[in-house]
Amino acid sequence: MFMNPNNSGFNKHTLNPDIHLPSDHVPLIIEVGIKEENIDYTFQAIKKDSKEEEAFIRDILKGIKNIDTSKLKNQVDIQRCATALSTTFKDAWSVHSLTKRITKHSKEWWNEQCTVCINKYHKTDDINSWKAFKSAIRNVKRTFFDQKIQEIATSNKRP
Repeated sequence: MFMNPNNSGFNKHTLNPDIHLPSDHVPLIIEVGIKEENIDYTFQAIKKDSKEEEAFIRDILKGIKNIDTSKLKNQVDIQRCATALSTTFKDAWSVHSLTKRITKHSKEWWNEQCTVCINKYHKTDDINSWKAFKSAIRNVKRTFFDQKIQEIATSNKRP
């Protein structure tokens, strides 16, 4: 193994001759330090079956209806039409999509109801708000995981 002596991992390796078995090779054990980082990932999304999705589709249909396709005679006209279509989708997406942030603490089951309850608890700092938040989480988790179980049972064709 070739390592630069200035590398921070230079002295963090050992040879273990006790477990070489019948081979003449000796296992090399290297300690690799991995520092904990918070890697945030953001993306744009529209929640399925939401009001935003309905508005997004409505805006796309409206934009497509407004594109003039009656004079498509040459490549320039087709390019103009394709650009208008692209702009329609881009504008509708930027208006109706929300920026989502995924962190190591993100939960797949978390929804708007959970957010409303936790925000209410943060504002009031009331024990009843906390209980309502915990109850909401319990119900949301139950619904989410029941749906997951149903999906798995359906896809595996099992009861």
